[in-house]
Amino acid sequence: MLHEIRQRIRVSFWPLNLAGWALVAVIIFVRQVMHLPWEPSVIFTVYQVGVSLILSQLMRMAYRHIANRHSFTVGSATGIVAASVTATLIQSSIAVWLAWTMGWKNPAWTLHEEWLLRLIFFGLIYLIWSLLFFWLKSGDETREAKAEAERMELQMLRAQLDPHFLFNALNGIAIMISGKPQEAVTMTRELARYLRYSLDHREEMAIPLAEELEAATDYLRIEQARFQDQLTVSMTASPEALSCKVPCFLLQPLIENAIKHSFRQTEPPWTLSIAADKLEDGLRIRVHNSGTLEREGSEGVGLSNLRRRLALYYPKRHHLRLEQDGNRVVAELILTGSSCSK
Repeated sequence: MLHEIRQRIRVSFWPLNLAGWALVAVIIFVRQVMHLPWEPSVIFTVYQVGVSLILSQLMRMAYRHIANRHSFTVGSATGIVAASVTATLIQSSIAVWLAWTMGWKNPAWTLHEEWLLRLIFFGLIYLIWSLLFFWLKSGDETREAKAEAERMELQMLRAQLDPHFLFNALNGIAIMISGKPQEAVTMTRELARYLRYSLDHREEMAIPLAEELEAATDYLRIEQARFQDQLTVSMTASPEALSCKVPCFLLQPLIENAIKHSFRQTEPPWTLSIAADKLEDGLRIRVHNSGTLEREGSEGVGLSNLRRRLALYYPKRHHLRLEQDGNRVVAELILTGSSCSK
């Protein structure tokens, strides 16, 4: 439960710090106004909170130095306790001095009680402050580590696409070299163009759909050089959809799956169409192709890779559906919101 709360807290230090000391200010003011007039109660409260803000900032600087170390040691814990005790002594000393010098002391307290009660009060405050600082700090580090791990996995998944695609493309070229050498040359040129696109975008995780469709067009030119008039391709996309950011090489697995798996069970001519339209809070992409959907459990590397990438880019905000619609296979992909990785 606490871990989930921490994961949801994404506020910066200063708003949270100011809110906490504002609450302390209310407590100090209420306690002072019970035995002092309103005006000195306000002055005393402002003075005390000002000291608290200065001390907490100094503690923050010290704690950040401790938190940046690779390991948390006994020495680190000792430093935290020492900082809390020091801040408590400074704050209590100033409060007692101010109360007795200005005549603002509580008439029901003796000097010893004044010291003891303030030490307890400010000691608890600074201890809670220290624990919250490191609690939130550890939450930030956990989120950063998780985000870094996801980025690394996305890069690995992205890297898997190139050799997988290259293997299939080179196989197609090899098949055509003896019987259709000119078409093999055309496929080789289109392959070089597509690989250039891959190199140009190797560091990018998300790109506008317009660029993704352009890459898909380059990829389909390779296949059309192979199938000639047996394959007809069409693409449509609304202007709003073209500007939407999508994961790089999002369409390739869907297109490759249609050509590699669906076409093999159907006689030519084949058709393949891609359509994209903007939704209220997302994007819908549909890939239609003639052919037959293979049984469940037969997904190749491309689709499995795509599903994992979508789970990282759009956790619980995507829907990928493949189904048979008469003599056509339909792949519908709905993405909600923006990608988690840019």
